[in-house]
Amino acid sequence: MEKNSLIGLVERAADGDARAIEALYNATYSGAYSLAGHLCSNRNDVEDILQESYITAFSRLRYKGQGGVSGVAEKNRHQYVAFLRQG
Repeated sequence: MEKNSLIGLVERAADGDARAIEALYNATYSGAYSLAGHLCSNRNDVEDILQESYITAFSRLRYKGQGGVSGVAEKNRHQYVAFLRQG
């Protein structure tokens, strides 16, 4: 997906457009899963990390108009570090 299309999705998602949120998730999930998979090899842990990353990203997107696409990778790393600290 083109960068301009993603930016448009982020803007619409920040306005509360549920379809844009779903499209943004679908457009970024594969890359986010791949990154999380490189950080952690356990599939269940990867899914937990992604869940927390997307919850954080979309919460910030809604309240601050930021987060979204560029923030998911960074949130994956932070969630993984938090996960390791709990372990």
